[in-house]
Amino acid sequence: MAEWKSPRHLQGHFRSHAHEFPGASIEDYDTSAQETLDLGIYFTYTDGTTGEERTGCYHRETGRLTILDETDAIISHFHCPEHYVVNLDDSTYG
Repeated sequence: MAEWKSPRHLQGHFRSHAHEFPGASIEDYDTSAQETLDLGIYFTYTDGTTGEERTGCYHRETGRLTILDETDAIISHFHCPEHYVVNLDDSTYG
């Protein structure tokens, strides 16, 4: 099971993306990220803001994306359309 970068990081991302997971608690949000890592397709891309290589895991059926940093810590989790992951810089998805 992957860990979040920090509890504070998890809390901040939950606040930012809670509207995408109606009725979910912070524990539900973390479970959703973990399920995405279990069920999704892994790919790499270059973060357009930092220039760092990231690992993404996208679950097509639910439209969920979980992003890992270079230490394999979770740094984000949210819903997005498949074309979003295809069009990330240097994406290896698909």
